[in-house]
Amino acid sequence: LPANAIEKVELIYNPGASFDANSSGSVINIVTSSKRMKGINASFNINYNFNKYQKPSPPILLNAKEKDWSWQTMLGYNYIDSEQKTSNVQEFTAFNPIQKLIQENFTVNTNRNLYFRLGTNYKLTGKSNLLFNYNGNYANDRSVFDATTIGDDIDYFNQGTTKTKNNNHEISLQYKTKLDTLGRTLDITAFSNLFDKKPITESNAIDKIDNSNSFANTDLNFDLKNYYLKYDFAIPFHKLDFSINTGGKFNVLEVNDIGNYYTNSATNTIDFDYSENNLAFYAEARKKIKKFNFTAGLRFEDYHVERITNTLTEPIKFKNTNLFPNASAIYEVNDNVNISASYSKKINQPNYNNLDPNNGSAFDQYNTSQGNLFLDPTYLNNYEFKITAMQFVQ
Repeated sequence: LPANAIEKVELIYNPGASFDANSSGSVINIVTSSKRMKGINASFNINYNFNKYQKPSPPILLNAKEKDWSWQTMLGYNYIDSEQKTSNVQEFTAFNPIQKLIQENFTVNTNRNLYFRLGTNYKLTGKSNLLFNYNGNYANDRSVFDATTIGDDIDYFNQGTTKTKNNNHEISLQYKTKLDTLGRTLDITAFSNLFDKKPITESNAIDKIDNSNSFANTDLNFDLKNYYLKYDFAIPFHKLDFSINTGGKFNVLEVNDIGNYYTNSATNTIDFDYSENNLAFYAEARKKIKKFNFTAGLRFEDYHVERITNTLTEPIKFKNTNLFPNASAIYEVNDNVNISASYSKKINQPNYNNLDPNNGSAFDQYNTSQGNLFLDPTYLNNYEFKITAMQFVQ
């Protein structure tokens, strides 16, 4: 995104109960500009890097405001060329003498994407607003690689091309209302994310020891659908310097990934289906006592996963139901110095990437990977003590 489309970036180091428990340790919140002026206003700029690899990125922004309705749209294009060189040396000490395996890879990448963002805000009444947002991204990427694998009795050269086209659509509809003059508010958000990609890899290899040729072509068709409905309810008590926030969320994620693999020895198809749903509720209270600000919250999450693939006869199912507490305290020493301490419990749920046998679209006879279907999730207990001065030194 162009910099003038971003109003601010918030770094939330220890997110509270209103954030998903699967957010690990920190959250980066990018707040885009919402300024609206009467009439139609436009901004256009272009960035172009003149070097060995080109990098043009021209965006255009339009916004307008008319009575109770305002909107903003953004259209842009990115074209980036880059290269990457990796080298990996392994020693196998079980052999006598010790054997080495040296792998090197050089890749030239071309990344192209067109993005379109639309945001509208309609004022239904003096206290309520209806917001609609759409983000679209269309990418067409290409990678050309040369790889070598050298070891005792191994001299292997591999070259190929990977082409990937993907489309990403995010749609959200949000209803915001002030329930009364006391500051009680209700937000209801419906969100959907539709993503698909089609990577195609053509790889040709030469074994220089026996002069044999081989090829490995891969054709994947990946689809992801993510939906959630959530609400957030804020209840302030101004006379007591006290507030309560509560809310809930129901999230559904569905993934389908079909991989077709063609080699000179076999043709295989792997069909992977993954579904998860997550029901969550939270409550968080805030209290101010003189120079102290206290926060305490609790989040409940019920998480279900089902994984089906034609490589296994039985589907794999697992579920997690947990409570995630958080607490924090801030002491305002003066207008410029704060001292804070906080605690939160989070979780790293197994991601569908860990379970998808089609996860690696470029592989050869010396490189394979397979996710462990029975790994337990990782629980994180985050503690923080911080002194902040002048709002930027900490």
